[in-house]
Amino acid sequence: GEEGPLKFDLVVEVRPEITIGNIEGIKVKRRAVEVGDKDVDDVLTRLQESRASFEKVERPSETDDQISLDLVPGAWEGQPDEGKVIEDQKFVLGAASNMPAFNENLVGVVAGDEKVVEVVYPDDHPNESLKGQSVSFTCQIKEVAAKVLPELTDELAGEVAGGKTMA
Repeated sequence: GEEGPLKFDLVVEVRPEITIGNIEGIKVKRRAVEVGDKDVDDVLTRLQESRASFEKVERPSETDDQISLDLVPGAWEGQPDEGKVIEDQKFVLGAASNMPAFNENLVGVVAGDEKVVEVVYPDDHPNESLKGQSVSFTCQIKEVAAKVLPELTDELAGEVAGGKTMA
């Protein structure tokens, strides 16, 4: 048995050469982007919101105010658990991230108030021990502060983007 020469096929991909024919007369449409006044207003509002500050006020709290408070979670048997004071919490009233009970019950409070807020945790709450439980929180109100939006001035524009004006 004499062996013959070894044979194999080699497949190599070769990119085809592309010749571009006449491209004159092909129309390219540019989409006009229209920016309306509302779009500009939306951006400016978001800008103001992002730079908002809170200033202490001596009036009952309203939606969008920031409330500073100490929270004393009630023990399950309804006894406040003084060992667990959660100090200096800040709530912006009406924020979607708050539990609805706080948004509903902390409207109209003033510094120095103590308000008990009953929170009923849903049955599908991620924390096992809280599922379906109702816990009352004693809220000791320390401060009510109103949201202050900065004025739309060139100064604000310059802070956001160096050297820019509102225009």
